[in-house]
Amino acid sequence: MVSEAAEIVARALEDDARAHERGELGELVPRIAAVRRQVLPINDIPRPVFKLALRFWKAWAQVQRHGARYRGPVENSEWPQMARTIAEHVRLGTMPSDRRVIDVFVRRRSSLTWRDLKVLFEKSG
Repeated sequence: MVSEAAEIVARALEDDARAHERGELGELVPRIAAVRRQVLPINDIPRPVFKLALRFWKAWAQVQRHGARYRGPVENSEWPQMARTIAEHVRLGTMPSDRRVIDVFVRRRSSLTWRDLKVLFEKSG
């Protein structure tokens, strides 16, 4: 049986995948925050799987924020399928065997864009 926390996260990822395909995907950051608030008190998703889901979702949000300026390892058309793969494994409580998902979201450190670096330096000054 799938836990309530896993179902909430998986369903949200799948909803976002459908919205992306319809061209109706809105701002993801508030959605991620709302799902986290709902899940954290009941979270029994294995930590590596939950961490992967959040890392993936935050990367997707960053792509949405940067739009056409995004030059990363994932093509725009790949996000929905990756979201479905991760949703499936959130429900199972296992890490996916999809090599691409692992290479991009588990083994790889995310890099900051010049714009993000500029914001960091402005805040520290």
